[in-house]
Amino acid sequence: MRLLRVIRQTNPESGGPIEGLLRSSEVLIRNGHEVEVVSLESADEAESRGFSFPVTGLGRGIGKYGYNPKLIPWVKENARRFDAVVLHGLWNYSSVGAWRGLKNQSIPFFVFIHGMMDPWFRHRCPLKHILKSVYWQVAEGRVLNDAAGVLFTSEEECSRARGVFYGKSYKERVVRYGVPSPPRDEPMQKAKFSSRFPNLEDKRFLLFLGRIHPKKGCDLLLKGFAEARNEIGPEIQLAIAGPGSSSYIAELKRLAYELMIANQVHWLGMLRDDVKWGALHSAEAFILPSHQENFGIAVAEAMSCSTPVLISDKVNIWREIAASRGGLVQADTAVGTYNLIRDFYRLSEAERTQMGVAAREGFLRNFEIEAAALDFARAIGFAPSVASEASRNKKILQVIHSTVPESGGPIEAVRRISEVLISEGHQVEVACLETEEEASSRAFPFPIVGLGEGKGRFGYNPTFTNWIRENAKDFDAVILHGLWNYSSLGAWLGLRRSSTPYFIYSHGMLDRYFRDRYPVKHLAKQLYWWLAEGRVLRDALAVLFTCEEERIRARNVFLGYMYRERIVRFGTMDPGADGVSEKVAFRSSLPALGDRPFLLFLSRIHPKKGCDLLIRAFACNLDQIPPDLDLVIAGPDQVGLTPGLKSLANQLGIGQRIHWPGMLKGELKWGAFRSAEAMILPSHQENFGIVVAESMACSTPVLISDKVNVWREVVSSQAGLVEPDTLQGTTNLIHRFATMSESERIMMKSAARQGFLKHFTMEATASDFLQLMDMVKRAN
Repeated sequence: MRLLRVIRQTNPESGGPIEGLLRSSEVLIRNGHEVEVVSLESADEAESRGFSFPVTGLGRGIGKYGYNPKLIPWVKENARRFDAVVLHGLWNYSSVGAWRGLKNQSIPFFVFIHGMMDPWFRHRCPLKHILKSVYWQVAEGRVLNDAAGVLFTSEEECSRARGVFYGKSYKERVVRYGVPSPPRDEPMQKAKFSSRFPNLEDKRFLLFLGRIHPKKGCDLLLKGFAEARNEIGPEIQLAIAGPGSSSYIAELKRLAYELMIANQVHWLGMLRDDVKWGALHSAEAFILPSHQENFGIAVAEAMSCSTPVLISDKVNIWREIAASRGGLVQADTAVGTYNLIRDFYRLSEAERTQMGVAAREGFLRNFEIEAAALDFARAIGFAPSVASEASRNKKILQVIHSTVPESGGPIEAVRRISEVLISEGHQVEVACLETEEEASSRAFPFPIVGLGEGKGRFGYNPTFTNWIRENAKDFDAVILHGLWNYSSLGAWLGLRRSSTPYFIYSHGMLDRYFRDRYPVKHLAKQLYWWLAEGRVLRDALAVLFTCEEERIRARNVFLGYMYRERIVRFGTMDPGADGVSEKVAFRSSLPALGDRPFLLFLSRIHPKKGCDLLIRAFACNLDQIPPDLDLVIAGPDQVGLTPGLKSLANQLGIGQRIHWPGMLKGELKWGAFRSAEAMILPSHQENFGIVVAESMACSTPVLISDKVNVWREVVSSQAGLVEPDTLQGTTNLIHRFATMSESERIMMKSAARQGFLKHFTMEATASDFLQLMDMVKRAN
């Protein structure tokens, strides 16, 4: 489907409306829809944005209102190309002009209010409100009256808008609003914040982050902090970050001096990117005593960092905060602000920690961008309404052998799936075969029950089965992760007489590669399949695969039991568009590479990954590739393969052109993806290939073998090249890429990003899991 969005301006620094438009548009594009924007700004301004969708600038128009006679004829002429139109914001010509262009057409349109009908403005500016009331009767109210839906971001915003203007009715619709999770490198972000503000290093502080404006209650914050000073102690600091007029900031600094707290108040200015995330991670709590806040995007960002939030009841998402127990809420007064600070520091350290965990859970449930944008898509008819009320609010148990983050695949799936389920309103709990102390040490936003390590590598543990048997009735569904250990068998034994349905993720453990590679071990597995594992899969409501290729490669590997198959797509986080600092950090970490272009291998260094093929193929292509093109082989080596690979490279005369940075994480990993000419993975078996999706997310082409199970998606999206997992196949990968023209490579980069948006985002996972929850509903 095709969507037209109309907005006054697309300048990212203008905040609210364009921020929401950008985030939700990316989600729509990822789900196969097309988005186009028309704005009241110059064509040059519109073209300079670099968005992933077309923007048509019709000219700035006249005055602050932006009257532009080109808007009506443009909408009239182009509206028929779209299935729906969304107008963003009120009180300027973009909404009225678009409405007039849409009259007498059958195209439905929606209006996003963006907080512009809040009663605060009526009380704050009564004369301006009188003028708006006249304009409401003449024009703006008629726009809303004719809309297919008027969109609000919370119940509070919706209720506060009622009765502000009279004479025109409209159809209300609340759609969730959200922000993405922070980039996953908290230590680096905190280090950057400390480096920028050494006075706050190792200090305990409250953080205000937003525009420094009278509406935000900054004066209340200073007064409340001063009042609470004797109770909370002099070691607690207050950090105030954000842009504002120099005169108002000077006025606040004078107030802090008069209140004798100037030495405890730190003025940080505008914070962006890693420094902003570092501030949110470092703060003991985020505080916002605002007099009016339509949504409070910084509140959601703080919660995404597991940071408690202390807010006024004029922040429109205060009900969600209170319900999640991820913060405290008080009136927007000096006394209310004092109560926020006093009550927070009366909590024990354990209670404050738990509030941070609840904040993260509340973010996932209410404000996560993937679910929020899908809610918007459903509101305008661009997504199936699979999330019916009957299919929500399920309690899901996930079962896994180990929750050690370094163990990779299965626990990474548990974490990502859990975040998707929580964001869709479900509850998640995890049971595992490790000690209670190990389980409680994990920093995941869901409870983990450790039932003991069990005996041997298999992990036999009768306590585990008894726990499943006793607790299964408390859950609506169970998801088992992995095969060939006691976690799947023990859970099945505990569920045999239970009515609770269960699913099982094979995580690539049924792939025929293991049969061909280890035939003797496969015979032992076949026997165990007949006795136990095959019965586990047979009784499952569905056996889950992450892609079509994984499902195909699992068929007939083991004989004797049939099972129900289902594909639930797997996704990865979107690293975003700004990668300059990441690229600099990566290059700085590998000085021998310098500015030379390179191909990147990033994965475990293991015989299964085809590293030897890669080195031999690189040597075979020396006469085809540029003399300054190097090879970076990055990843952990737990089997001692690296010395032999380095020796092979030296024998082939390419030792100086291969770089070995070891395991890359966080900023260095994303910098490597963004800096590489292409990512190469000639693996002999790859269940999903998360690095393939991560590379595509960075607009980096992928050169992979046909044993990487997402190869079909790579081919269909034209995001890279695919060949067999042989020396000749790997040689062909490098040769074909090296002989491509510059324009062909640029097109492949763009296709890689589009392929990621279509196949491998967390929205895709969320959509498939919503349908899975419908299976649970029907099973129950």
